[in-house]
Amino acid sequence: MATVRLLVQPLDLDLGTSDAVARLGHRDRLTAWSGSWAGGSTIITCDPTRVVRADEERFDVLDDLPEVAGVTPPDAVGGGWFGYLGFPGTRSNATPQRLPRFNFGYYPDLLRHDGIGWHYEALVTDAFTETDARRRIAELTRDLGRAQDSASVSAVLTGYPDKTNYVVAVERCTQAIRRGDIYQANICTQFELQLEAPAYDVWGRLVDQLAPARASLVIDHAGTAISASPELFLRRHGREVLTAPIKGTRPRSPGDHEAEVLRGSSKDRAENIMIVDLMRNDLSRVCRVGSVEIPELLTVEPHPGVWHLVSYVRGELPDDVPDGELLRATFPPGSVTGAPKIRAIEVIQDLERRPRGLYTGALGFASPIAGLELSVAIRTFELHDGRAILGVGGGVTTDSTPHEEWQECLTKAAPLLGVLGVTTRREPPSDALKIREGDGIFETVLIVDGVVRELPLHLARLRRSFWECYRVPLDVDADAEVRRTAAPYAGHHRARIVATPVDPSRLRIEVQPCDPPIPLDRQPGLRLQVRRTPALAPHKFVDRDALNDAEIGLGPHEAVVFADNDDVVLEGSRSNIFVVRDGRICTPPLDGRILPGVCRQVVLNYADDIGVPTAIALISLDELAASDGAFLTNSIRGVQWVRRACGAEWAEPHALARLIATRC
Repeated sequence: MATVRLLVQPLDLDLGTSDAVARLGHRDRLTAWSGSWAGGSTIITCDPTRVVRADEERFDVLDDLPEVAGVTPPDAVGGGWFGYLGFPGTRSNATPQRLPRFNFGYYPDLLRHDGIGWHYEALVTDAFTETDARRRIAELTRDLGRAQDSASVSAVLTGYPDKTNYVVAVERCTQAIRRGDIYQANICTQFELQLEAPAYDVWGRLVDQLAPARASLVIDHAGTAISASPELFLRRHGREVLTAPIKGTRPRSPGDHEAEVLRGSSKDRAENIMIVDLMRNDLSRVCRVGSVEIPELLTVEPHPGVWHLVSYVRGELPDDVPDGELLRATFPPGSVTGAPKIRAIEVIQDLERRPRGLYTGALGFASPIAGLELSVAIRTFELHDGRAILGVGGGVTTDSTPHEEWQECLTKAAPLLGVLGVTTRREPPSDALKIREGDGIFETVLIVDGVVRELPLHLARLRRSFWECYRVPLDVDADAEVRRTAAPYAGHHRARIVATPVDPSRLRIEVQPCDPPIPLDRQPGLRLQVRRTPALAPHKFVDRDALNDAEIGLGPHEAVVFADNDDVVLEGSRSNIFVVRDGRICTPPLDGRILPGVCRQVVLNYADDIGVPTAIALISLDELAASDGAFLTNSIRGVQWVRRACGAEWAEPHALARLIATRC
């Protein structure tokens, strides 16, 4: 493109952002940007002179910009490429992309509100002359002066995310982390809606009520994006480039309690730092050596409906590095993929059931004056053929709890859906068993000749449960204290480690002798008695009265298995349950209703190690009865095989149960 000059014309308009966008809603390929864009500007563009073709290189096209002659005002934009980049790649058997993989238009002019008033800005060339610009000012001013009836904005929720699928994907992701495949990954799901208003009215309502940091609207013939993103992916102004990854979320509430909870969360801090390292590495691939730095680390920021943990990474690009090369080094954003990035994307594609489309890609612009500016395409509705998709997700680490990750998805979606009159079904902690949480939580560990079996897994669960229940860290060197207590005990002993919210700096450790686990060949097999309950608890509370009551009347070789009112198997009163079917072992998902047993985790890890197929899925009572065998797992008793359950009977332990028992 040739050299251009910037034309700026103040406009005498008294319009808010949403009104201005609505009055231009009939124009061709409308885009709008509000919040922190270009130093805090609102930008509206329409009627591009060129639209990228599907066969063009999606990054290099953004480098096709003119040179600007003369001095330009601060925060001016003028024009340029505006649009989005979708998240890359789908599985070969996945649903096709809903919107184009990338979609940018070149707009030679725009409207910009700088916080004081509206201006018309244009990049004047031989192809788009000053006469053309004056004609455009007249057209746009005329349109903006037309009265626009305000429309009611609402939505109908037509598809709710499948909780079971999501928690299973999260647990599978934690398994991949434990295997060493990745350090973390972002796992996502989707809401489906029917919007009952024009797209520009929906976007205006989000802007007016939520004031998101990086609101974006892209309406064109291929589909529409309505974004209330809080996250900056890249901002290049001059040769300086900045990224601000978000990892860590808590719901907003009166006062600063949840902000302090987020600030103290070791899981969220570790997750954020991991992505900061990834973004430092990405920028270091193209920035000047030694220029990449972290001006802010782990800042708690308020955003619509949530608190976020945000860090900033900055670097300096050499003069010969174009935006296309910068994007090749950094896209897709690290905060919505994981580390290492390429392997994390492969895990994402294996675990997520639908392609992400635009979600977790990027929206923004490339301007010869303002540089490059892109948000992360989160909190974003994707509209196509009358249907709206809202993606939500979160980062998964080895410390993630599937149910907590699910709740975080609902927390992120709630502000956007609330504006549209849709309420998410956020699930409070279950009180079905009438547990007294203030009594504390505990772990039961097996001591063999002074050594605690699986101590790291037990203590990790104790710390995680303590944090999730009381939102304060367990401030004690539990590892050293438990090892020191266990050391003098020869033979087999069980130890109960109790932590209470009254004093998180102390533990109570009670040690008692116990019998060693009985080998499967010497076990008579258990007869399972089904007890009904709507829900259980994902933590081992000291108060176990309700569970003890369920065991009243059991014979010496009987055990309880709980099922919900839909005949879905949950767990035992003291054990997790596995069934064997079609050559694999299957166990219920960690959906917030069962305990994430340590022995359960050991079984899954060992099965992975030796190549035994596993499945994490809902199991009905009928499926239990039709299985090839079943067994219970417990840290003290090891593996116990099931002889009879739900009218079915097995004569001996299944071969896979025997194999698993050699490890437990």
